[in-house]
Amino acid sequence: MRVVILGGDGYLGWPTAMHFSARGDDVLVVDNFSKRRWELEVGIQPLVAPATLHKRINRWKEISGRSIKLEVGDLQNHRFVYRIFEEFQP
Repeated sequence: MRVVILGGDGYLGWPTAMHFSARGDDVLVVDNFSKRRWELEVGIQPLVAPATLHKRINRWKEISGRSIKLEVGDLQNHRFVYRIFEEFQP
């Protein structure tokens, strides 16, 4: 199955992506990293800062041998959304 995870950098999105990838699905995570930008703008940070999504995707590949694809963009941009679904076709 082909699965698109919206908000793949988040607390729920990343574990969900790993779950589907581990069971053999083709996974694409989509995020615009807005939460990270908001944290920077107001000068806050999580108690335990997660690694970047790019690093987690690379580490997941090392550990599992499975790839998770990443697209960075804003879901409010209809051209971005159309391109995602045209190219990935979940």
